[in-house]
Amino acid sequence: MKIRYKYYTVTKGRFLFLAVPAFPEIVVRIEDEDISRDDLYTLAERSIRHALQARLTYNDVIPDDVTPEGSDDWSSVQMTPLVIMKVLLHLECRERGWSKADLARKLEVTPTTATRLLDLFHESRSEVVTHAFRHLGKEIHTTIDLVQVD
Repeated sequence: MKIRYKYYTVTKGRFLFLAVPAFPEIVVRIEDEDISRDDLYTLAERSIRHALQARLTYNDVIPDDVTPEGSDDWSSVQMTPLVIMKVLLHLECRERGWSKADLARKLEVTPTTATRLLDLFHESRSEVVTHAFRHLGKEIHTTIDLVQVD
């Protein structure tokens, strides 16, 4: 599963706006007109991670990527492997109809540990998340592609 989202910027007056079509709630006003591409990417990544975390917190649907309409000038953010693993764990719980408390019981861990497993801002060790999947009868198979970035 790839969790990659496109974003674009629009200049209006003296402000730059960053938007992510898959998450209509993400519109960031940037006052620094000299913001670097790296800083824009970091801002987009953190905004998307916050939006994904809200979806996990409220047990909401994870949206598919959307290509911005009327614009060929967009960039994309690829979420980290750990974030992808945590989103997949959320989707597995959602498919089974489980709450965080149910996940904690099934994994035989504390509610705090289960919450951290679904917290996109908590730096869990990937082995811990992998162990959770194994405990649920699932395995994570990964493919890593090295691609050139502009």
